[in-house]
Amino acid sequence: MGAAGVPGTILPARPQIAMPHRNLKPAAVKPLLEGAEGWICLDVRTPEEFRAGHVAGAWNIPFALRDRAGRMAPNLEFVAVVKRMFPSDARLVLG
Repeated sequence: MGAAGVPGTILPARPQIAMPHRNLKPAAVKPLLEGAEGWICLDVRTPEEFRAGHVAGAWNIPFALRDRAGRMAPNLEFVAVVKRMFPSDARLVLG
């Protein structure tokens, strides 16, 4: 049997996307956003959560959205929207 349970089927390997990143505590993010280096806050919460309160100047692109049943489902357009809205060298703080 192949990887997908069908004889002879081979699934492609998942591409590895390497990009520099750091995990920061909120206290370390504030100086970045207030500094002159052009950091942008990208809030990945749902639109409802974003409307309830967010960092001043933040952009909202949800990583997951509620489906019609109210369950969380991945936003399949997340990467495409981020690529469309920000240049590849943008300094983003996601939270």
